[in-house]
Amino acid sequence: MTQLPILQAKELLLKCGIDQSLNEWRPLTGLDNKVFDALFLEPVYRFAEAVQLAPASESHHHSGPGGLLKHTHDMITLALKKRRGYQLPLGGSITDINDQRHLWTYGVFAACLLHDIGKLSSSILLIVTHKDGIEKRWTPHDEP
Repeated sequence: MTQLPILQAKELLLKCGIDQSLNEWRPLTGLDNKVFDALFLEPVYRFAEAVQLAPASESHHHSGPGGLLKHTHDMITLALKKRRGYQLPLGGSITDINDQRHLWTYGVFAACLLHDIGKLSSSILLIVTHKDGIEKRWTPHDEP
């Protein structure tokens, strides 16, 4: 069994080799920095703190420490790049496409951010060792 520290969001991103400011995503969203930070950066920080260094799987891709965070980051990056190639809603008028562009981008982001969140409750066994030495199973539904 591997013991991993509980870290803050910026430490987790750094440990996983992810830019702490998510600068690669900023031009993909087309949002100003203040809006980006509130709608993208903060949710990723909360996600990182929830999943910590959990693996994405026990024996498949991204199975090492931080795998779930790395996998989710990779999925969001790919999806935001692909989203730039689509005018959504499909078949929509130019006005609708322009008016809704940020909503569609955010929807793609949110779907990717949460697409594997259930793994921590159903597929991966995580044991927390408290400062007093007591160990117990942990899921994001239990406590921060």
